[in-house]
Amino acid sequence: ERPKMVGRSSGVSENVGQTTNGGKVRSDFSDVPEDFVLPSGDVKKGEKLYKKHCAQCHSIYPDNRISRTGATQLGPTLFNVYGRASGEAEIQNKVLMGGRAEGIVWTAAPLMNYMKNHSKMVAQRRNISELVGQTTNGGKVRSDFSDVPEGFELPEGNVKKGEKLFKKHCAQCHSIHPDNRITRTGATQLGPTLFNVYGRASGEAEIQNKVLMGGRAEGIVWTAAPLMNYMKNPRQTVQGNIQMNFRGIDDFQTRVDIIHYLKTLDWSNEKVANPPEKPSGYLPIFPINVISHYMAGSSK
Repeated sequence: ERPKMVGRSSGVSENVGQTTNGGKVRSDFSDVPEDFVLPSGDVKKGEKLYKKHCAQCHSIYPDNRISRTGATQLGPTLFNVYGRASGEAEIQNKVLMGGRAEGIVWTAAPLMNYMKNHSKMVAQRRNISELVGQTTNGGKVRSDFSDVPEGFELPEGNVKKGEKLFKKHCAQCHSIHPDNRITRTGATQLGPTLFNVYGRASGEAEIQNKVLMGGRAEGIVWTAAPLMNYMKNPRQTVQGNIQMNFRGIDDFQTRVDIIHYLKTLDWSNEKVANPPEKPSGYLPIFPINVISHYMAGSSK
């Protein structure tokens, strides 16, 4: 019998659909046969659609600069992508990015399928089921939540270890301060602050970068059990769409230690609750490389 999930919020199958951060588990690729030839199209429409679907995370320039306000440089430049081998272009933000497509030359047919369902296409190239495992852009289809039973109580943990593990797994996209500031070099403020998250209802905290964010967890109070399951497999926990590039954490004690650290992020923690005043002109939502590319572009 499938274990009951603590903290789920809706009755949607984890095999159906997904968000800007993942991909459908199954897609029909029959519209792109083996001898596919690209039909006529509209370049102007293509440019508008590119801005809508791709430009948030990809540059169109050789030096991979981002020139759009609010964009975050998460992927490789798509300059000269047609005919290029997968993995050739550099990714600047390697902290956030994980596995990449391998053994693909980006011509019409692969691009058509990749844009339709990148997870399934890459899985097929590796000769593995698209229902197994995950990437930074998706999530495991199923996880075993039996380690978090209905009456779960958080076991003992180590706050210091939790702080280090938080920096490894969470601090890339989440602040620990009330005003949601980011103070770590290279971090991008994509998610809500995790200050005072323990006991908070999902969706209460503001997200600054709404352009990139997709669906959010609903109907959950962030206590020990929901947090344990969410960190293990966020999509399965909420039974629907989420907004993170996040692999999930299988290790039980790692999740326990992070939760113990999260519980310290409240108003009694003077250092976290009352950080120094922001310096003038502080831009928390942009990673350093985006700012530098923007400034370089403005000076030309």
